[in-house]
Amino acid sequence: MSYRLVPALALALVLPAYAGAQQEETYDYWRFNRDMVRRGQQAILQCNGLFTSNRTLEQVFDEELAFLREPVGTARGGDYIVDWDLKAVIIGGPGGVPPISAAFREGIGCVIMAPDQSLEDVE
Repeated sequence: MSYRLVPALALALVLPAYAGAQQEETYDYWRFNRDMVRRGQQAILQCNGLFTSNRTLEQVFDEELAFLREPVGTARGGDYIVDWDLKAVIIGGPGGVPPISAAFREGIGCVIMAPDQSLEDVE
């Protein structure tokens, strides 16, 4: 037998066993990032709908948030806060993903806030 054939034969026998031993990827490592983006989308859309367009919560959920697959809450309530005095919204609650806020600014519209900011940071 050729000395080149032996390593090739050994590799052919070992490779299928190695490929079958790999872990199947089942954990969603990017879930929290996607959830932050979704909350941010809802925060900016909900804020603009309420404070830039002067719509009601019902109109915002029916029209502004219609394209979101799973908006947080409904017009009747949910895991969000609307601060009518500060003209701001917070989407989400405690958990693995931080709440995301958006605040209305005259002449600009709504701006998204960093995940580590709260309504106390609104000037």
